[in-house]
Amino acid sequence: MRILDTINGNIGTDSTSVPIWFMRQAGRYLPEYKALRATTSDFISYCLDSDKAVEATLQPIRRYDLDAAIVFSDILLIPWAMGYDLRFEEGKGPILTPPKNPAEIPETAPEAIKTRLAPIGKTIKKTRTQLAKDKALIGFCGAPWTVSTYIIEGGTSRDFTKTKKCLWQNRPNFNHLIDALITHSIEFLVMQARSGADILMIFDSWAGIVPGAHQKSYIFETTARIIAGVRARNITAPIIAFPKGFCGNFTDYVQTTKCDVLAIDHTICPAWLNAQLPKNIPVQGNLDPMAVEIGGKTMLECAADICDAFKTRPHIFNLGHGMGQHTPPENVAELVNFLRAPESTRTSTRTSKRESPKGEK
Repeated sequence: MRILDTINGNIGTDSTSVPIWFMRQAGRYLPEYKALRATTSDFISYCLDSDKAVEATLQPIRRYDLDAAIVFSDILLIPWAMGYDLRFEEGKGPILTPPKNPAEIPETAPEAIKTRLAPIGKTIKKTRTQLAKDKALIGFCGAPWTVSTYIIEGGTSRDFTKTKKCLWQNRPNFNHLIDALITHSIEFLVMQARSGADILMIFDSWAGIVPGAHQKSYIFETTARIIAGVRARNITAPIIAFPKGFCGNFTDYVQTTKCDVLAIDHTICPAWLNAQLPKNIPVQGNLDPMAVEIGGKTMLECAADICDAFKTRPHIFNLGHGMGQHTPPENVAELVNFLRAPESTRTSTRTSKRESPKGEK
């Protein structure tokens, strides 16, 4: 598998050496996905229908021949499995009934989590039988901080006031929730790996809003505890960590968490990061999803710059966040074809970008 070779530090010299997959590669921008999604009104039921989840997982692989599939699931299935009231509403996203006190969390045994989320394991097993042997399959969970914000806020938020108040005023209660999420995340990731996931990923989508004084505790150490817990269960699958919005000491983050791959968002300058990180740390990222939505020369120039910045280290090409729902599928196809073209093509793209317009001297 090209991705596993890259994670292991093998940087190829051929034109197709950069492995490619995209966050949220299965989604509403694909007409075949929208047709499939229309067959089930409830999103949770859709995620837990293994036949439909397998189909959603494989759709972008069939269309683009990407190097990895990511199991169709959602980071909020753990709160659902814990017993929180969760629903998804069109135009609003996830809606949860927040607890009056974060300490009053459903006392759910890890075995119960594994039982309620067993359909995800079934999806992984069925997907693995249909996925080509040279394609990796990725399982995932949400990081405790990110998942806790949805529980405390009752859904998405602009300012995360309730979460921050709980953090500052009710630290023991907040930690009780975080500890439970760590325990269940370990169980969920282990189940996915044992079901056939080749790679695991931890999405910390709201890492960027953690107050600076608490970043070590709730970005670094929580992810470190999950990874240590997974390794203690004899799971050796590589783990990708994605602290979206974090812009601090990435070397310290990697060394503390012991993740195998650092995924970065599109706000991070690739050249700057490449100069900061030890050369042996694989990086995943980080094209702005809006560049793909726009497409054309802008998209290709940005992609070329990213490849150039990371050409001397193990690099998995991806976006800096999930694929937008208004992205034209033909733009994605153009991007994949460009990335798999000879290196000279990408070089010429960068050169033409830097040439002076006609009339300038």
